[in-house]
Amino acid sequence: MTAIAYTQFRRRMEEFFAQAEEDAVIITRSDGQDRVLISKQEYDSLLETAHLLSTTANANRLQAAMIEIEAEIARRATV
Repeated sequence: MTAIAYTQFRRRMEEFFAQAEEDAVIITRSDGQDRVLISKQEYDSLLETAHLLSTTANANRLQAAMIEIEAEIARRATV
């Protein structure tokens, strides 16, 4: 993750847009109202994750599925 002052960001905007495709860019501001630049794909992924985890029942189902998958991976590794 990169942190850059707002004035530097403005000067090198295209470079940071390209970098945001790979990693988040934190844009610091003198008033303390910092911003984060991320790709649309990463943003959509964050929204989807928040949605999937927004209810306890859904979060529990996902956790159970992850435990099942990890157990299967471990089982196959010992075969």
